[in-house]
Amino acid sequence: IRQYERNGGGVACPVDWDTIRLLAQYEATHLFAADTIEAGILDRAERETTLLMQSFVSALTGSDVRVTYQQADAEPTLPPSCQPQLPQGWTFDTEMNSWVKTG
Repeated sequence: IRQYERNGGGVACPVDWDTIRLLAQYEATHLFAADTIEAGILDRAERETTLLMQSFVSALTGSDVRVTYQQADAEPTLPPSCQPQLPQGWTFDTEMNSWVKTG
């Protein structure tokens, strides 16, 4: 893309920077969420929360504290900020491993 910008004019395929930005933002958010879950962020959050709660309640009461969690019924639900909207008019073709314009 920079090659065409440097050479000036005559671009055979004009670049839609807004669409590129939307697709990149979708990819980055989607992959970041998947990578952090796979890396164990939820397990780490549980360990750190347990330690924090035990320390806090123990400091207040002077007693030993045991923190337990209810077993999850399903996969964790991500907040809307981690579930990006698919850019309108685009779909990801897993066989071609590329974005395809549908509209």
